Amino acid sequence: MGVMIACSPSTGSSLLRRLLNRHSKLFCGPESSLLSKDELYANWSLHKNRLLSKRFFGLKERGWHHFRGINIDKEFGVSEKDFHHLLQESNAFDSFLKGFFKFPLLKYDKELWIEKTPSNAFTAKLFLEYFKGGKLIHITRNPYDTIASLVSRGMSVYQSSAVCLLNTCELLKLQNHSSHFLIKFEDLIFYPEKNLTNLLGFLGYEFESQMLVSDDHFNENNYIEGWKYKETDPIGKNSINKFDTLTKDKQREIILTMQVLQSKLHVNINSFEGICKNLNYNYRSEEVNPSFKFKLRFEMLMDKIKRTLGLRYFNAFNFPLLISND
Repeated sequence: MGVMIACSPSTGSSLLRRLLNRHSKLFCGPESSLLSKDELYANWSLHKNRLLSKRFFGLKERGWHHFRGINIDKEFGVSEKDFHHLLQESNAFDSFLKGFFKFPLLKYDKELWIEKTPSNAFTAKLFLEYFKGGKLIHITRNPYDTIASLVSRGMSVYQSSAVCLLNTCELLKLQNHSSHFLIKFEDLIFYPEKNLTNLLGFLGYEFESQMLVSDDHFNENNYIEGWKYKETDPIGKNSINKFDTLTKDKQREIILTMQVLQSKLHVNINSFEGICKNLNYNYRSEEVNPSFKFKLRFEMLMDKIKRTLGLRYFNAFNFPLLISND
């Protein structure tokens, strides 16, 4: 069976997918969002025909980010005709995925497929329960650098903190699962061969030296805004300590937001303090004044309204965040 990569955005999953895709036996394509729809696990026959719709009837991605439908990049090698035929012929989610990923596996002469979408964080448990033999890769990064990277890419501090907190807390629920593998972005950057060797051992394969060789034979735009490098470039260290490149005011806003934001979902860890302690990252704190909390609560209220009106997965009726009273 296949492998799922789940994470917070901007934790290095795009780099990891490129490294894995260079292995002679592994296919790890672009984000498809195929595994992030909880309805497909619950009732495939009822919901499968909604896969191709991106409008009102499209399947919502389970997660903080709002996305309907799926992305079938040309890299998968699946034609529209083949996809429609496979959709109609498949009577279960697992048989559909087996048929879908058969195309790229044959095209590139690979053995194992890996799917990378950050919102997989919210369906990772379903994936491991549904697909016997399936495996989960959780890539993490210092949350301060993760949020700084998202901010550099145009997201607000609140939105960046929210998606980082929620995705990470969801995945840490599974950290003791036998099919869960945790890899840190920083370890991948500084000790790539060692950590890829450990990861490949988890998947049942051996390290190959070409995994660390730059490739640019893919035609799509692979430049990651806010990271200052292309996915196909050799591994670099310029994304370490991203937080320190921000202005002092922006750093303080991030520190305060991370300090008071908490998850309301049923998780073992619900705060950035807990995340940092669990993953051995340094936690920062400063005195929070009432005016900052008032501003953040107003931003959260506006977000709830927009999410509810936009019919997003998380909305005012199942809102997953709160601001601590400490």
